Amino acid sequence: MHSSCHPPIRDVPTRLIDVGSLGDSEGIKVSQLPRTIQDAIEVTRLLRQRHLWVDAICIIQDSLSDWEYESARMASVYQDAYLTIAIGTASSATEGFLHHRHLAASQKPSFRAECQYGQGKKFILGARIIPDKAAHTQQRDGGEELPLYLRGWTLQESQLSRRQLTYTEEELWWMCLEESSCECDTLSKAEERSWGVDSGFKSLLSIDNSDQAFEHWRLTMFGLS
Repeated sequence: MHSSCHPPIRDVPTRLIDVGSLGDSEGIKVSQLPRTIQDAIEVTRLLRQRHLWVDAICIIQDSLSDWEYESARMASVYQDAYLTIAIGTASSATEGFLHHRHLAASQKPSFRAECQYGQGKKFILGARIIPDKAAHTQQRDGGEELPLYLRGWTLQESQLSRRQLTYTEEELWWMCLEESSCECDTLSKAEERSWGVDSGFKSLLSIDNSDQAFEHWRLTMFGLS
């Protein structure tokens, strides 16, 4: 399962004009897909998973009827997904997300040393001070909202995913129903958070009546708007 910024319709091969010919061809060439989708395919392969669901590919982009059908079954798509790959910072599907990180000065290794062990095998040992962050938010360090959270479509992934791996400019975030973690260890220490897989999904499971359902919807819409 992959979710990120949406590519322009002209950049994906699942338009009404194209779908009819896909059955007679060898399929969709990975090299012709936007860079972000190519990177998601690479991550899927590294995780040794055989299938990847991408909204821009699996939904016919210029078909209202197909969008209405597929959007209504997104809950089951997220429920059955092994993992949701979320791209937090890409504002365009052509940017990709597997590239060198833009680390803040506090995150760059303050100590590096070349070490050797065994049969002459070498490795680099690096260490840094963990940044003193009070909590992670849906914003970049400069206060700018992450592109992922500017799209209403991707709201559902934080509410319905069982597991989510989020790529940001500085680090990876991991969230599931059991725990949340990140490379700077801030998520691991957080006791309470209003966003994320664990808080979103668990709050849905705890709804017992219509009043609670309305309150959850109201808070969700307030946070999105």
